[in-house]
Formats: sequence, structure tokens, C-alpha cells
Amino acid sequence: MILVLGCLTLNGCGATDPPAEIVTGRVTYKGKPVIGAGIRFYEPRIGFSLVANLDGDGRYVTPSALPIGAYQVSITGAQPGGPQIPDAPPPSPIAPAYVDEGYREGSTSGLEARVSFKATTFDYDISEAPAKEVIPQGRVLVRMAPEKPPK
Repeated sequence: MILVLGCLTLNGCGATDPPAEIVTGRVTYKGKPVIGAGIRFYEPRIGFSLVANLDGDGRYVTPSALPIGAYQVSITGAQPGGPQIPDAPPPSPIAPAYVDEGYREGSTSGLEARVSFKATTFDYDISEAPAKEVIPQGRVLVRMAPEKPPK
């Protein structure tokens, strides 16, 4: 009887949810806030996806916790009916026109997030088109200039 009670009080003796974290950050375009859009986190192995709307300063907070892991990130239309953020522009079904189409799919954006207990803030500064090569460095992605062709 003591073993059963100990099991129930320690971990419930059943399946537990995977560790997860609320993720925050900011999306800018050439240093200026992206507004009227959303940021999508997609985990391709299991097909998990979550969209967070951007506020008037390009900031976001995920509406629920993301399981710890690696995500492809894209800039999409805001989620109509999603959580209302103070000072946020009205949701739009498509990303703003200045956001290049390449950023609208996680497989082509070059943006990623590796969510962990220590990494829960991800800021992205996008440009006219996704970079050909992106190197994660801490929590911010660094864009590499293309190599010059040999003469």
C-alpha cells in the first residue's frame, strides 16, 4: 500500500506531458517591427505547429507552451481569433507584403528555434529574402553573406 501511495504522489504513475516552455521574442524587418503578422513554430517530425500573433512592436508570446525541441520558424498571417494582445494591429490572414515569400514557409525561411529550459527567447531580423546560409549563435540568428565567386 505504501508503494502505491508513493507512486501516486511522486509522479502519478501515468504518462506525463513532455517538458514545454512559453516562448517570447521580437520580429523585425531591417530593424523595424513587423506588424499585422504572426510567427509560426513548426516541428516537422510530428507535424506540431503553433502561431503567435505579433503586437505593434513586433513582439510575440506563444499562446501555449512549446514542447522542448527544434522548430522551423516562418512569418505568416496572424491567427484570427487568436489571443488578443494589447496594442496589436488587427489580425491579417496574410503576412505583410514586405515580408518575402521565402519567410512564409519554415522549410525555406532559414529561421529556426531550439527551445530548451534555458532558451525561450528568439528574436529575428528579416530582410528582403531569406539568407542562403544561417548559423545559430545563442538565441539570435546571424546571416552570412554569400561567398564571392572565384575570378
